Amino acid sequence: MTTFGMEPDDVAGAATQVSGTADRIRAGHFEYQFSTLSGAFTGAANPMTDVAAGGDNRVQQSITNAAGAVTAFSELVTSAKGTSEGLDDDNAAYIRNATPYPSVLPVDPDNER
Repeated sequence: MTTFGMEPDDVAGAATQVSGTADRIRAGHFEYQFSTLSGAFTGAANPMTDVAAGGDNRVQQSITNAAGAVTAFSELVTSAKGTSEGLDDDNAAYIRNATPYPSVLPVDPDNER
């Protein structure tokens, strides 16, 4: 069924692709992490261990947040598809079940016999 300018299977396919993108983002990682810097500053007045670990956590949280936003968008697209299909079905049923207008013939009282 084609809804008003929307092909449901195409929309479902697009939502699946967007969701796959979220999975790829979520699986992302960096080859180098800030924590590798902590040993580079041994003997410094302020060791880098806490800063490096905090940086790694922030980067990972950013990746998780981005993946979550993309997942939410794919779910929104899927929901909009379902809503559009439902409205189309409801409107089609409403039109099918509508009572037809009564048939009216023109009446001219002056020419009645």
